[in-house]
Amino acid sequence: MLLILVAGPSGFAQAPFAEESVVKTRLREAAFRYAFTALDPKKSAKYFCIEPERPQPESFLQRFSDLATPVVWSAECSVNLPEGTRHKKTQQTAMILTISSMRWITGTEAYVTVYHPDGFEANEYHLRCLLKNNQWVVKMMPPLVPR
Repeated sequence: MLLILVAGPSGFAQAPFAEESVVKTRLREAAFRYAFTALDPKKSAKYFCIEPERPQPESFLQRFSDLATPVVWSAECSVNLPEGTRHKKTQQTAMILTISSMRWITGTEAYVTVYHPDGFEANEYHLRCLLKNNQWVVKMMPPLVPR
């Protein structure tokens, strides 16, 4: 069997961030914004450390520039069991949020799973997101109860 690989003018290199729809980018932003509020109701985190389900350009962080709490990439934070989650440079308290999946139900409805590790425990939250009047409305789904 003979396998021939053909590379175009740029070889096998791939653009680091493939273009995606504005709707999907806004969905990701809405899910993070909802999680910031729902999972930190006392506003105790001094940093929000995010990790999307796929790599994003640096400009994605600018979407959160209006928030009082800085938003940084999760690589800038660490989880230490006795001390909790901290921003590496400042050692201030932080909260890590990871979008582990985004699943489309229809063109205007999606389910987003957010993972939140924090010291001794890690929780997974399921968000139901509906696009209404060009804005994402996000609600947390109740946890599944085993029967």
